[in-house]
Amino acid sequence: MYPNLYMSLRKSREMNSKTFFIWVWISVYQGIVIMVMSLLMFEQSFVRIVTITFTALILSELLNVFTTIHKINRYIIGSQVLTVLIYGLSLILFRNYLDTSRIDGDFLYKVGLIVLVSWTPIYIAGCLRRKLAPSEEDKITNH
Repeated sequence: MYPNLYMSLRKSREMNSKTFFIWVWISVYQGIVIMVMSLLMFEQSFVRIVTITFTALILSELLNVFTTIHKINRYIIGSQVLTVLIYGLSLILFRNYLDTSRIDGDFLYKVGLIVLVSWTPIYIAGCLRRKLAPSEEDKITNH
């Protein structure tokens, strides 16, 4: 009678204080990893650090979305593409705040490493959680 997600929401299993604090912890963890690794790997000016952390944050969030959703549809793909386009536009429009002159292979390698360190443990924990304690929606979509 009800959509799967709505049924689990009515039972307060998906949206509760535990879920909220898990998302807060994930955000704090990823923020700390991104900032600390940016400062350790790139010892340049503040503008350079802003560019690195902004890029790493955008990429981490795109990965978070793709690994959190259960079904990919055209709206999700469209929003992800739009996010990348807006990121590219912001690199062009905000040259006073973002240092785009040094975006090269080394920059991309280091940012990729930062993103992997900030995202991979969260992804692995999510996979383990879904295997060990699947939600109702996970049980329905896997059958």
